[in-house]
Amino acid sequence: PVNTLVDDAATAYVNIPKSGNISTNDVVPTGTTYGQPAQLTGATITVGANGTYTFTATVAGTYTYTVPVCAPGQTTNCPTETLVITVPVNTLVDDAETAYVNIPKSGNISTNDVTPVGTTYGTPVADPTNPAASSGAASSGAVLTMTANGTYTFTATVAGTYTYTVPVCAPGQTTNCPTTTIVFTVPVNTLVNDAATAYVNIPQPGSIATNDVTPAGTTYGTPVADPTNPALGTGAASSGAVLTMTANGTYTFTATVAGTYTYTVPVCAPGQTSNCPTTII
Repeated sequence: PVNTLVDDAATAYVNIPKSGNISTNDVVPTGTTYGQPAQLTGATITVGANGTYTFTATVAGTYTYTVPVCAPGQTTNCPTETLVITVPVNTLVDDAETAYVNIPKSGNISTNDVTPVGTTYGTPVADPTNPAASSGAASSGAVLTMTANGTYTFTATVAGTYTYTVPVCAPGQTTNCPTTTIVFTVPVNTLVNDAATAYVNIPQPGSIATNDVTPAGTTYGTPVADPTNPALGTGAASSGAVLTMTANGTYTFTATVAGTYTYTVPVCAPGQTSNCPTTII
């Protein structure tokens, strides 16, 4: 009878059992038996007499097995076929990022990973020690959304350190997926209103940043004068004084009219250009 053996190739993933059947593409007489190939370091394989096999690798690489295929009654000098199983590298690297209160942070945790095509990133699991919003549940101080390709958006309403564990599944894998970790550090951003005394026609310098706790790179914007500020003669509101503010919070204030002047100053975290929180002087 015809006895045609066709070599086989398959792809498997680290720590994920791979099953198959090397007899599927062979033409062999009834009663043919497949033998057990020699084991290779880094993986285990079991081949059944009917050609079915189960393979599990703990190390990435290429594994080549020579499988004896014996006709009925044959026990020696059996012909062989080859099974080559490729296990691609799957390297997951933990991530760390800095974000700021109420400012969405976008990124991609797959960027520094080496994974096979078709890998999917699952739903993040928040660490129970993550900050809570007021009396809310653990981790309620922030929201992290993750897509299957590893892109994410993180927004915190409470400062602190947030740790998430993300399952990373090889193609076809739905359970026991390996994981990677991402840690977000959200620095404290405390703005304290200021009050100062100045005198008519005498420039008053100062810094509204002195009593604030803000992340490095924070910028102070253009002050907005309160419409009730004193006017010079019949001039517009607040025309009785000039306040100039630098990005680092230092200022110079000069009044030509006595009174109380109130200004609202936007304070923007690094990279923030809109909806910045404010402080008052």
